[in-house]
Amino acid sequence: MTSRSRMEQTITTTTTTSNSNTGSDNNNKRKKHDDNNNNTPVTIDTSKMNLVHASDPNAIMAYKHQNVLDHLEKYYGKDHMNAIRKAQVRPPTFTTIRVNTSKCDRPHLLNQLRPYFESIQFKLQDNNIIPFSNLVKEDTNETIQSITNQTILLKNHGPFNPQPKYKQVVVGVLCAEAVLRGSDIFAPGIIGSFKHIVEGDMVSVFVDLSQDGKRGFIIDGYYAERTVFVGNGVSLMNRLDYYSTRGGVGIKMTERIWDCPPLNGVLTDKLFLQHLPSILTVFQMDLLPSQREKRSFNILDMCAAPGGKTTLIASLVKNNGLGDKITAIDKNKKKAKMVSDLCRVNGFDENGLVTVRAGDSKKLLIEGVFKEESFDRILLDGPCSGLGTRPRFDEATLLIDLDNSACLQRVLIDAAVKLLAPGGILVYSTCTINPCENEENVKYLLDNYGSFMQLVPQTGHIGDPGLPGILPENLSPLVQRFDPSTNHETIGFFISKFKKTASSQSK
Repeated sequence: MTSRSRMEQTITTTTTTSNSNTGSDNNNKRKKHDDNNNNTPVTIDTSKMNLVHASDPNAIMAYKHQNVLDHLEKYYGKDHMNAIRKAQVRPPTFTTIRVNTSKCDRPHLLNQLRPYFESIQFKLQDNNIIPFSNLVKEDTNETIQSITNQTILLKNHGPFNPQPKYKQVVVGVLCAEAVLRGSDIFAPGIIGSFKHIVEGDMVSVFVDLSQDGKRGFIIDGYYAERTVFVGNGVSLMNRLDYYSTRGGVGIKMTERIWDCPPLNGVLTDKLFLQHLPSILTVFQMDLLPSQREKRSFNILDMCAAPGGKTTLIASLVKNNGLGDKITAIDKNKKKAKMVSDLCRVNGFDENGLVTVRAGDSKKLLIEGVFKEESFDRILLDGPCSGLGTRPRFDEATLLIDLDNSACLQRVLIDAAVKLLAPGGILVYSTCTINPCENEENVKYLLDNYGSFMQLVPQTGHIGDPGLPGILPENLSPLVQRFDPSTNHETIGFFISKFKKTASSQSK
């Protein structure tokens, strides 16, 4: 870690104890703590700090490995990649809540959320709620109406421009990214802090992009490493308690850069926080009554953790009276248990609707777990490089990781094609912007299985077409590519949908 010399005449105590108005009115209204003698603002000479404000329109996500950025710029071009990188340091335009329709409907959930939002001074107005049907250009149909009924899209507000003026606290990258999405700061996310902080003190929060600090370090003067300011808050603990406790909220944010509603742990049996493209992925599986035969389906979620898509599949088929069976698989035993627990909380563990297994989806046929062509619907949302995630400050993925992800996905695609029954639907998706894991994998599937696997149109199509030059011009509009710099500023995501037109067993 670089040295932290004491700053001379750069942090000075002022005589005023009044609140500053540099933050937004909305954020100031959410304050539940009045400044006192312990909360006298300090003057921080930010010129001595290697500092970026998270609201800076020129802030851009950094790639730690230039060859990864070079790889992406080959497909997107430099200007387009710069636009994507600027978008990725901000949260999406809206927070997406999925309604657990097995427990309640959309109006009922909104009514239950209103008192909570009032308690945190988050304004829930009609113009803050975006119906999904407003985002699509196609005529309303069963799919679009169902997505609208099962989602609440809340507009996020910002950026605001609060200024660092209190004792410094430094948090980890993942913690800071969660703060920009609306979270408060849990104690394990705090890396270092000013040496004198007691419960009730106001603090200014920074993220350490160098990630050099050892947990518990003391800021003696000012923090010199590469940082981004993410907002102000009130400490709910004494400084030493940050590091001696295993959990709990350490800092409640009062002045945010982006005003996103904190919803973790709220009505967990009735709502699920899920990105809109992930929800749209499940709706491409043709599980609604008008899209399918009236018989029992075997449905496979090949890489199910953390379980959001599995539970959405279950909610779509639970009450259809057809006896559908869902198998959800994840290679990691702990993650498989996470999926199982989520199904139980949401009431999908009854009557054998969902079976969760820990196993390797690449080997389901090799190990004789299932027979070929035994599933009517398959979702393959496999491991990927995750380059579409936002908000994000740094990207440390290696170029070889991109190659390895694409290779693994192709092995999973091979298994999925063999497991899919004739007439069945395979949906392949990723949360990356890497074309080698997206359009190039669609091309791989069609090149190898195109005689009986057909790329088909999607419903609720709000994404961009595939990047030019990879798929035939007539096929590019059939996929959905979600670009962080366009498409209502969602995360980066990719969806493709295939239908098996004939048996593959003799091929």
